Amino acid sequence: MDWGFVGKAWEKWASFNVASSSSSSSSGEAALKGAILINYDPTGPSRLLSIIAEQEGIKANPIQMNHLLDFIKRDKLTTQTFTIAHNQCMYCKTKQ
Repeated sequence: MDWGFVGKAWEKWASFNVASSSSSSSSGEAALKGAILINYDPTGPSRLLSIIAEQEGIKANPIQMNHLLDFIKRDKLTTQTFTIAHNQCMYCKTKQ
């Protein structure tokens, strides 16, 4: 993987899509409060922790991501919701 490209693409995307709660995106929708780019390989050994490649507007560590990774492993991203807190849920976008 070309991490230089990933870093540049993330910066471009995050600067446009992640903002303070009082901001809105250029489309008029509320901006995301935070985003995390996770390097996750479902074919890799389970003993390896996923790496948080980039994050914006949030501070997390790989240990805190275990519940999220369990949700991803269930492979029901389009039919289930991952709840973060009261009135907060996760929006998933997967890229291959």
